Amino acid sequence: MPSTRKRSYLRCTYLAILTSVLGLLALPMPASAAQHAKTKPTSFVLTANSPVSVKITVPKATYTNVCFNFQFAQNDAFDPGEEVDIDVAPPNTLGLVGFINITTSPISSRMLCIIDPKQVAVFDDGHQTIQIFMPSGSVSVSSFTISPT
Repeated sequence: MPSTRKRSYLRCTYLAILTSVLGLLALPMPASAAQHAKTKPTSFVLTANSPVSVKITVPKATYTNVCFNFQFAQNDAFDPGEEVDIDVAPPNTLGLVGFINITTSPISSRMLCIIDPKQVAVFDDGHQTIQIFMPSGSVSVSSFTISPT
């Protein structure tokens, strides 16, 4: 049988390891791993001068960037010269972000990330409604997701 001193040492070592493991289990998971962002609707059709409102729910956190992921329908892809704009906050407060297809072929997917702290901060509380619109043309968005980090 081990000595009292050795048993005490082993018990302290065991408790230190157990405390470390339990402490790791109690740490909050990163927002992206703990819960997925949700958008409503997840698919829609954009037409000129008809904005679509998208409600976004993300875990409450302090984000450094937010990426918008678009998948376009095969039969109504994002054509050359078309433009998609996103207003992340009330009109005329933070400015718009957007993208244009400058290629000569239709595009089937596109990701747009924002890094401006003022624009990203509107997502920190977990809820935001954005406006997505096109100045001209139309496109079918078959899947719209958001990736905040």
